[in-house]
Amino acid sequence: MSKTLVFFFHERFESSQANRSMIKALSTLDNIEIVNMHQIFTENGNKFDSNSDIQRLLNADRIIFQFPIQWYSMPAFMKQWIDETFTRMYYIRYGEEGLKMEGKKFMISVTAGNFEEAYTPQGQNLIPLDDLLNPLKALAHRCKLQWSEPFISYRANKKSVEELEETAEQYRQFVSKWMEKY
Repeated sequence: MSKTLVFFFHERFESSQANRSMIKALSTLDNIEIVNMHQIFTENGNKFDSNSDIQRLLNADRIIFQFPIQWYSMPAFMKQWIDETFTRMYYIRYGEEGLKMEGKKFMISVTAGNFEEAYTPQGQNLIPLDDLLNPLKALAHRCKLQWSEPFISYRANKKSVEELEETAEQYRQFVSKWMEKY
């Protein structure tokens, strides 16, 4: 049976209504492992457990990175984790680790506090959110991971309880269909 791994990168998960509801919705799916990376990072004295993280990656068939957009990018500790983990897997231990990752399905799930219209050439943020994901698309390409359509949720901190529940259910269905496809 194939397995989906969700690495969840959020520094303030306890106060995040959108990401918390989305993670809760995913937890109802079978064959899914959700890993709170910030919790692990802080419990380890602001360090990552590379061996455990890499073993999880190698054991998964499908990988999701979920995070809030922060200043047009991923959270800083997520970038640090990518630098450490993927440098080891693809430049130091390619034959034992990176090579075994090739072909795995890869998806991004992001939340943004602003409206979708803000992420247009006429909007406050100028650049479409999908374009801000290009560094992760490049990572997927370089590492031979199969890039999938991302799940993007706008107005994350502006939604009513009903809207949060609706978004969480849309996310659960989106991931469920993705898992069935692969």
